[in-house]
Amino acid sequence: MAIVALVGASWPCAKSSSAGSSQKPAVTTEPLGHHGDAVYAVAVEQVNGRPVAVTGSWNGTVRTWDLTTRNPLGQPMTGHTRPVFAVAVGQMKGWSVAVTGSLDGAVRVWDLSAYTG
Repeated sequence: MAIVALVGASWPCAKSSSAGSSQKPAVTTEPLGHHGDAVYAVAVEQVNGRPVAVTGSWNGTVRTWDLTTRNPLGQPMTGHTRPVFAVAVGQMKGWSVAVTGSLDGAVRVWDLSAYTG
């Protein structure tokens, strides 16, 4: 039996003084994109003024998505060896981070600026 945890930040996220903070996320009923496998966790954050979603998947990858353009950002984040069931995002010492939990027993911290350009 698996316990599924969906963790997220409230929307809208705090405004940033960075360029592009006036862009509004595209709100629609259409899918944002495809992760490559089942998605079990989603969280939202603003990174350098860009609204992003962070997703965790059955295939053990974590991915960031630009909510304005609806495109994936960079390559999937790899390191987990089993499905990712928990994603949380926030600020740590001024850095936007994602914290993920997986069935592999690992909790990982990701610097989102490295994955959002």
